[in-house]
Amino acid sequence: MYDLRQFKPTLYVLLLLGMSGFALAMESPGILLVGVCGIGVNAALVASGRFRPLPRLLANLATLAAVAYIGQELATSHMTPVMVVGQFLVFLQLVKIWEQRANRDYAQLLILSLLLMVAASMNTASMWFGLILVAYLFLSLYCCLLFHLKVETDAAQAAMAVSPE
Repeated sequence: MYDLRQFKPTLYVLLLLGMSGFALAMESPGILLVGVCGIGVNAALVASGRFRPLPRLLANLATLAAVAYIGQELATSHMTPVMVVGQFLVFLQLVKIWEQRANRDYAQLLILSLLLMVAASMNTASMWFGLILVAYLFLSLYCCLLFHLKVETDAAQAAMAVSPE
């Protein structure tokens, strides 16, 4: 009764739209493949109830490895810095989706997804990206509404000491 079942599927679709938009702007199907695989496996594990969050130490080490990679890419790559930062945002989203523990993590995923779309919109004038951006904007409003309802429901559930059943 108190569980918002629409939030997580909507969040996954929003993240996939963001990754698709960035991959289209970057013209890199590899980024899309990595993103879809990471999000898809996570969604399957969450749906089956077998998901276990990534330990903080591993998440921190993965993030530091991404910082080192992005630093190296900035020094040697011919891509614009915004696209390199976008790659970092993709990696951060994947780390954060595997590290989900609380509502704060969902809020961070929403912000990272928005930043990724902003980075993509700076580097493309594609009509297909524009269509993805319009769909993303409408879906992000809906996802933010669901997130707000989830936070308030969780707070009310904690205040009333309602059991999960």
